[in-house]
Amino acid sequence: MQDATNARGDELLALVLAGDQSGISNDLRKEFYRGYPIQKLTTLLDSDDERALESGAWIASELAENARPILSHLRPLFDYPNTRIRFHSIQTVLTAATDENGDIVGEAVSLIADDERPVRKMAFELIARADRSPLVASVSYVKDPKIAGLLEWVLEVEGESRDDDEIASRLRESNGLGQVFAAVAAARVYRRNPDYLQLAASLSEGDTQSLAASELAWLSKLDEQAQRRRERAERRDG
Repeated sequence: MQDATNARGDELLALVLAGDQSGISNDLRKEFYRGYPIQKLTTLLDSDDERALESGAWIASELAENARPILSHLRPLFDYPNTRIRFHSIQTVLTAATDENGDIVGEAVSLIADDERPVRKMAFELIARADRSPLVASVSYVKDPKIAGLLEWVLEVEGESRDDDEIASRLRESNGLGQVFAAVAAARVYRRNPDYLQLAASLSEGDTQSLAASELAWLSKLDEQAQRRRERAERRDG
């Protein structure tokens, strides 16, 4: 069975490398789920062909934590001109990175200042949703000292070593990256106080407001799903 999976995976991989994008990438993704060796994906991630790179970055983002062994191959992709490649590379970091990948996480965090909004949004989601330990490990690898300092501040607020009210002050008084990171902090403390993220989502229109509103909608949906699960459990047990 494994030999058949490998043969089918090799066939699909060759088609993607040859430029066949007619659903082949999705078929190849399924082969990775079936046991096709994850290291084979590096053939796409190290390719000089943009279409192959984009397919590889997308597949990696779909594999979630299973992509962990190939995270180091994402490093060159954070600077790649293709917006989708950068987007999917950050998405993979969010779902796969641990505290052992601080260098990779740090490079992905830095894309919070990217020129393209979809990339900034994905970087925002990474910093807002990632486990704490990969972010702590990433601080020393963030090359921009301003971003590194703001990330440290977020982690301090989350760890309750700083006053939560600083979030509201920065949301109202800061602009640019300072305000964006205040919205990140608001998202990370949402469970203990949702007011800050609601404040961020109510700001006048701009990057911070739209990022915060999107994150608030996502968290609210999670809350609704959790509530429905609790209600189903109560009906089942009652």
